[in-house]
Amino acid sequence: MTPLWTMQTTPAPASIRLTEDSLILENRYVKRTVSLPLGVTVSLTDGDGVEAIDRPLREGSVSVDGTLYSLEGGCNVILREGNLTEKKFDYTPRPYNTHPYPYPAPGRVAELIYPRGELEIKVVY
Repeated sequence: MTPLWTMQTTPAPASIRLTEDSLILENRYVKRTVSLPLGVTVSLTDGDGVEAIDRPLREGSVSVDGTLYSLEGGCNVILREGNLTEKKFDYTPRPYNTHPYPYPAPGRVAELIYPRGELEIKVVY
Protein backbone atom coordinates (compact mmCIF):
# COMPACT_ATOMS: atom_id res chain seq x y z
CA MET A 1 0.00 0.00 0.00
CA THR A 2 1.28 3.47 -0.85
CA PRO A 3 -0.17 6.09 1.52
CA LEU A 4 -1.14 9.44 0.03
CA TRP A 5 -1.43 12.75 1.82
CA THR A 6 -4.81 14.28 1.02
CA MET A 7 -5.36 17.97 0.35
CA GLN A 8 -8.87 19.26 0.83
CA THR A 9 -10.98 22.26 1.79
CA THR A 10 -13.31 21.65 4.67
CA PRO A 11 -14.60 23.33 7.84
CA ALA A 12 -12.14 20.98 9.61
CA PRO A 13 -8.86 22.37 8.23
CA ALA A 14 -5.65 20.43 7.86
CA SER A 15 -3.06 20.90 10.59
CA ILE A 16 0.61 20.29 11.26
CA ARG A 17 1.79 19.83 14.84
CA LEU A 18 5.28 19.31 16.13
CA THR A 19 5.85 17.52 19.44
CA GLU A 20 9.13 16.67 21.15
CA ASP A 21 9.60 13.48 19.14
CA SER A 22 7.05 13.51 16.28
CA LEU A 23 5.46 15.46 13.46
CA ILE A 24 1.69 15.02 13.13
CA LEU A 25 -0.05 15.83 9.82
CA GLU A 26 -3.82 15.69 10.07
CA ASN A 27 -6.98 16.56 8.18
CA ARG A 28 -10.52 15.28 8.17
CA TYR A 29 -9.53 12.12 6.29
CA VAL A 30 -6.02 11.12 7.41
CA LYS A 31 -3.73 11.46 10.42
CA ARG A 32 -0.05 10.73 9.79
CA THR A 33 2.55 10.57 12.57
CA VAL A 34 6.24 10.75 11.69
CA SER A 35 8.77 9.74 14.36
CA LEU A 36 11.63 12.26 14.32
CA PRO A 37 14.24 10.00 15.97
CA LEU A 38 13.42 7.21 13.48
CA GLY A 39 12.61 9.50 10.53
CA VAL A 40 9.73 7.25 9.41
CA THR A 41 5.92 7.24 9.43
CA VAL A 42 4.87 5.22 12.49
CA SER A 43 1.11 5.70 12.24
CA LEU A 44 -1.37 6.40 9.44
CA THR A 45 -5.01 6.39 10.52
CA ASP A 46 -8.19 7.21 8.63
CA GLY A 47 -10.89 9.59 9.83
CA ASP A 48 -12.42 6.85 11.98
CA GLY A 49 -9.09 6.15 13.72
CA VAL A 50 -8.46 2.85 11.91
CA GLU A 51 -4.72 2.16 11.49
CA ALA A 52 -3.68 1.67 7.85
CA ILE A 53 -0.11 0.44 8.33
CA ASP A 54 1.24 -2.55 10.23
CA ARG A 55 4.88 -1.42 10.41
CA PRO A 56 6.84 1.85 10.18
CA LEU A 57 7.23 3.21 6.65
CA ARG A 58 10.24 5.20 5.49
CA GLU A 59 9.47 8.45 3.71
CA GLY A 60 11.13 7.16 0.53
CA SER A 61 14.55 6.95 -1.05
CA VAL A 62 16.56 9.14 -3.40
CA SER A 63 19.25 8.19 -5.91
CA VAL A 64 22.03 10.77 -6.37
CA ASP A 65 24.86 10.03 -8.81
CA GLY A 66 24.09 6.32 -8.58
CA THR A 67 24.06 6.20 -4.76
CA LEU A 68 20.74 5.28 -3.13
CA TYR A 69 19.89 7.23 0.05
CA SER A 70 17.10 5.87 2.24
CA LEU A 71 14.92 8.49 3.93
CA GLU A 72 14.88 7.00 7.39
CA GLY A 73 16.92 7.57 10.50
CA GLY A 74 17.04 10.78 12.51
CA CYS A 75 15.71 13.89 10.82
CA ASN A 76 15.15 17.52 11.70
CA VAL A 77 11.97 19.51 11.07
CA ILE A 78 11.40 23.13 10.12
CA LEU A 79 7.84 24.53 10.24
CA ARG A 80 7.01 27.64 8.22
CA GLU A 81 3.85 29.73 8.17
CA GLY A 82 1.96 31.53 5.44
CA ASN A 83 1.52 31.25 1.70
CA LEU A 84 4.85 29.54 1.14
CA THR A 85 4.04 26.88 -1.42
CA GLU A 86 5.75 27.42 -4.75
CA LYS A 87 3.81 28.60 -7.77
CA LYS A 88 4.68 25.86 -10.28
CA PHE A 89 2.85 27.40 -13.27
CA ASP A 90 0.76 30.42 -14.21
CA TYR A 91 -2.87 29.86 -13.33
CA THR A 92 -5.80 32.02 -14.33
CA PRO A 93 -9.21 30.88 -13.09
CA ARG A 94 -11.69 30.16 -15.88
CA PRO A 95 -15.34 31.26 -15.69
CA TYR A 96 -16.46 27.63 -15.37
CA ASN A 97 -14.24 27.00 -12.28
CA THR A 98 -16.45 26.68 -9.23
CA HIS A 99 -13.77 26.86 -6.54
CA PRO A 100 -12.71 30.19 -5.00
CA TYR A 101 -9.47 28.79 -3.57
CA PRO A 102 -6.22 30.76 -3.89
CA TYR A 103 -3.29 29.41 -5.89
CA PRO A 104 -0.84 28.54 -4.54
CA ALA A 105 -2.66 27.44 -1.39
CA PRO A 106 -1.83 29.22 1.89
CA GLY A 107 -0.96 27.30 5.03
CA ARG A 108 1.82 25.70 7.02
CA VAL A 109 4.79 23.96 5.48
CA ALA A 110 6.80 21.22 7.19
CA GLU A 111 10.28 20.31 5.94
CA LEU A 112 11.81 17.01 7.08
CA ILE A 113 15.56 17.33 6.68
CA TYR A 114 17.66 14.17 6.38
CA PRO A 115 21.42 14.88 6.66
CA ARG A 116 23.46 12.35 4.67
CA GLY A 117 27.13 13.35 4.93
CA GLU A 118 27.59 16.41 2.72
CA LEU A 119 24.14 15.85 1.23
CA GLU A 120 20.99 17.26 2.82
CA ILE A 121 17.67 15.80 1.60
CA LYS A 122 14.44 17.74 2.26
CA VAL A 123 10.95 16.26 2.15
CA VAL A 124 8.35 19.04 2.09
CA TYR A 125 4.76 18.63 3.32
